[in-house]
Formats: sequence, C-alpha cells, structure tokens
Amino acid sequence: PPYVRQEKIESFRINGKPVVSKAQLKADYKTYAGTADLLVYFYERALRLFKPEGALAFITSNKWYRAGYGKGLRSWLVENARILKLMDFGDAPVFEAIAYPTILIATRRTAPGKPADSDTFDAMNWTMGEPVETFPARFAAEAFAMPQSDLAAAGWQMEPQAERDLLAKLRAAGKPLGEWCDGKFYYGIKTGLNEAFVIDGAKRAELIAADPKSAEIIKPFLRGRDVKRWQVESADKWLIYIPWHFPLQEDASLTGPSAKAEDAFADQFPAIYKHMASMKPELSERNVAETGIRYEWYALQRWASGYWREFDQPKIFVPAIEKQCAYALDQSGFYGNDKTSIIVTERAPFLSAVLNSAVSWWITQQEFSSKQGGYYEFKPMYVSKIPVPNADAEQEAHTTLVVNAIIAGAARPRLESLLNAFVYELFFPEELAARGLSPFAAAREAGLDKLAGLEGKTLARVADNWSAQLADPATPLYATLFDLQSIDAIRIIEGRG
Repeated sequence: PPYVRQEKIESFRINGKPVVSKAQLKADYKTYAGTADLLVYFYERALRLFKPEGALAFITSNKWYRAGYGKGLRSWLVENARILKLMDFGDAPVFEAIAYPTILIATRRTAPGKPADSDTFDAMNWTMGEPVETFPARFAAEAFAMPQSDLAAAGWQMEPQAERDLLAKLRAAGKPLGEWCDGKFYYGIKTGLNEAFVIDGAKRAELIAADPKSAEIIKPFLRGRDVKRWQVESADKWLIYIPWHFPLQEDASLTGPSAKAEDAFADQFPAIYKHMASMKPELSERNVAETGIRYEWYALQRWASGYWREFDQPKIFVPAIEKQCAYALDQSGFYGNDKTSIIVTERAPFLSAVLNSAVSWWITQQEFSSKQGGYYEFKPMYVSKIPVPNADAEQEAHTTLVVNAIIAGAARPRLESLLNAFVYELFFPEELAARGLSPFAAAREAGLDKLAGLEGKTLARVADNWSAQLADPATPLYATLFDLQSIDAIRIIEGRG
C-alpha cells in the first residue's frame, strides 16, 4: 500500500474538500486511530475484500507493530487473519521507497476468532551484515515458529520462545517503572519558540544585571543532546520559565489571556518583559489555535502546569532518542526540553543502575520502537514498562556506592560490569544461588565498603584502584563475574547464545 503519514491523509483535496476524511475513516474502519498512517486501513480493507483464505502479501513500515496507533490493527489482524510468514527488517535499508520495512503474508480467516494453539507462523528478525538479496535463503534457514496467540495487542514481539520466556521472567521479577515511581514520570517543557525562551549564560547575566529579580525565573536548562549516560552535561543553556498567566499563574480564575497578568509581568520583571516583547510577533504566531486564546503571547506553550516543581527534585533525565541506555542523574534542578522526560525519585542512583544495565538495554531492543541508524525511541510509554527489581537496603547501598563512583569520574567499564552483575542477581537470585554465586557478597568481601563516605576525586581514585581486581583473573570477584556466563538467561541478554 502507499505510505501516507497521518498528517497528510486529508491533504489530498478536490474542490477544497479532503478526498479521504478522518471522520469517514473512523466510521468505516474498526482499526481507526487518529494518528494512524494510511497503511493501517489498507490491511483491514484488503482482508475484508477477500473470500475466506484469500491471501495478501504486504510490504509496509513496521512502526505499527509497537506504536500506540497500531493497537487496533494488531488486535484486529490476530482475530481476522491467519498469519503465515512475517519478516521484520528493522532499520535495514532494504527498499528505497520505505523505511523500517516488514513483509507480512496472511490469509483471511473463515470466521473471526482467537487463534488456535496450532496456529503458528514463521518469523524472522533481519540482522545487518549480509546482502539483502540472500534473505529468502536466510529466512528458510533461520525463521522460527511462533504462536499467533503470542502477538499481543500491547505490541508485537517476534522472538524465539527462549527470549519470550526470558522477557516474561524479567517482568515477573520486578515492578513496572511507572508503578515503581508512583507515576512521577513527566515530559519536558515545550517553548514553542526557543529563540525567545532559551538563552545562554551571557544573556542570563545581562538580564540579571538589568534586574536582579530576573534570576527568579531563569532556570538551568537541558536539551536532549545534553543528556548523557549517567550524567547530564550542561551547555550553559538557560530557560526563561514563564507559565501561563504569569506572574498570576496561581489565580485559578484566569482561564485565558489576561491583561492583568501581562501588566503584572511588565511591572515585576521589566528586563525579561522587554526581552520577550522584542519577539512578540514571532511569539504570537506560535500554535495559533492556543496562543492569545488559552494563554498570553509571552507564556511557554507547555509549562508542566501540574508538575513543574518536580524539576527541582532528585530525578533521572531520559533522552527521547538514543543509541544506548543513556539515563542521567540530576540533583541540580535542571529543567528539560520536549526532547527529554524525567523520572522523579529519591532513589535515583539505584534506579539509574537498573536503567543503564545490560538487562535494560536488552529489553529496549525487544520492546522499544527503533529508528534508522540503530537509534531507539525512549518514550515514557516504553520506559514506564521496564521492570525494576526489589533490593534490600544493603544491596541498594552497594549499588549506590558504585554509581556514585562513576559520577565522581571513576573509569566506567569495570564498574559497569559490576553493576550489571548486581542487577543480574536482583533479577535472577535463584539461578545465581544454585551456582553458589553472589556478586553482592563477593563485592562486599572484596572491600567495596571502603568507598563509603568518600566524594569527588578521592572517591574516583580509590574506586579505580579498588576496581582493578575486576580485571584480575586471580581474584574471587573476577571469578564470580566470569561464572555468570554459565547462566542461560545472562548469555541471551549479552548476546552470547
């Protein structure tokens, strides 16, 4: 089918009217979603046109496998189609006309219904490296049978049984992050015009020199690119934080643009008001459906009205798109843009160890939506489902010690391998115990507690010296981490078999 993004569906017009309207699609298709691309409806239409056992072979984008807009299609196909073969090319550059391609071959069921246990299909996830012309032979050799009933409405995962069982085990061993943090998972700030609201240090100093009160609403600011693994890296960017109806945002009686609020803004923050007024035409042209209708021309487009105070709390920043797990601790009150989200928790060091672990990265590759170039979308809808295992007070304290050493500047590779081992023990305690393995106990006996109470460069230096034993085959700690490779689940997570 043709690839038409949802934003363009109504752009094809005759006599000023859309050839296809979303209102009509909603009325005609059970798979309708407001943000669904046109291909969704081709699947449903094709199967409805067929006689029973009529077959289709479609090449489309794979985005609907996991995206929210594909939920209706996923459910509908499972009950109305008998899937025969499914090939997912990921982000491999297979076709010029489409990105993230997948091939699905299916027939129409005689009657809609839940798949029988015997309904299986051949599936394969393409891995880069060989000429795409070899894919028929590779599919014949590498495809695995998968029950159609395992295709969940929440998202399709095409993996062999061992991987599906492992994912289920990880979920059973922990609590979904969204629940673990009591729902304190929030989007960043959307300005609508960065040129007005995002300034550098020099401009900040200028505004404060003109009016010291300006400092009250200028916040340290991060872009998505400033969020790195473990730590944020400030680029000396600052946000002029102006809520709707500022400075009267606490007045619940204000529901639209307020002249009273604007007068108070100009009076109380003259330097910043002058700065914003210099770009009033551009600010007024933002989001014309709301600017000057729901809020004042000088206010942020989205200001985190229900949670803005959470930016001052200990938290973890999550970048929107990354090639690796790059969750970063922040205890300095940074605000973030709309290419970031935040997880607010007093247990940020422990949580960062789980989120930056090999387990978390493996889950990411199984469940998150991918993008070209090996990138993944770290949206709250995906991240909030990552399981967080239980840890006792000592286990969390030891995990925090190692994370603090990394933040202080200690060399990461050895300490990250230890953190991975800690996380393995939290997820697979029975498997490790059966082999007499306990990374926590081994680290304690190796003197990890010597790092307690240290800070800064001293902590980094002592941690580097201590962690040398993680690379020494003669030490018990090294032997413990090495022996983890005998556990099947860990070998799958680390891609060793």
